[in-house]
Amino acid sequence: AWYVLGKLLRAEARNEEAAAAFAAAHRIDPGNFGMESLQLHALNLSDRVSAADLFERHRAFGERLEAAVAPRFKDYAGDQRLERRLRIGYVSSDFNWHPVAIFTLPLLERHDRAVCEVVGYYTGSGADETTARLRAAADAWRDAADLSDEELADLIHRDAIDVLVDLSGHSGVCRLGVFARQPAPVQLSWLGYLHTTGL
Repeated sequence: AWYVLGKLLRAEARNEEAAAAFAAAHRIDPGNFGMESLQLHALNLSDRVSAADLFERHRAFGERLEAAVAPRFKDYAGDQRLERRLRIGYVSSDFNWHPVAIFTLPLLERHDRAVCEVVGYYTGSGADETTARLRAAADAWRDAADLSDEELADLIHRDAIDVLVDLSGHSGVCRLGVFARQPAPVQLSWLGYLHTTGL
């Protein structure tokens, strides 16, 4: 009930109230990082939280998530030869008609295929024309909405991704549990969330 209330309040731009509702949900289920993630997202739009406090809350979130979800992989699965192409993976729930997809599409279309391969991991639902264009711009595409964080991390590791890019952060369908498992040697967050993820 607190989760649903928080979503409704956030949709009405009542961000402090939404953050309080998500905090109440998180207190009931403290192991639910998704609730805390929603709270952090709502707090980005609050005038009552200082930039320093917001950064510290994100940092503490990342520390707790990384402690709860130990890295799964000791060895890198990829080819170690320097002359090979880099494998770059993009993870997003917004690979459809959405600002993240609209900004990502030109990047995927213009990657130099002589030096890199692009793999898209779509964690959302609702494929459309934009999804088809993104899929066509990638060298490989994985529909991953039904995979758990553990399963998706395993898939990314098997795909031998060198650089893994999170395009959602604490917005959309948050898959930071995948990144906490460290399936790629280099991981970063870009575009979809205008703050640190805390990881």
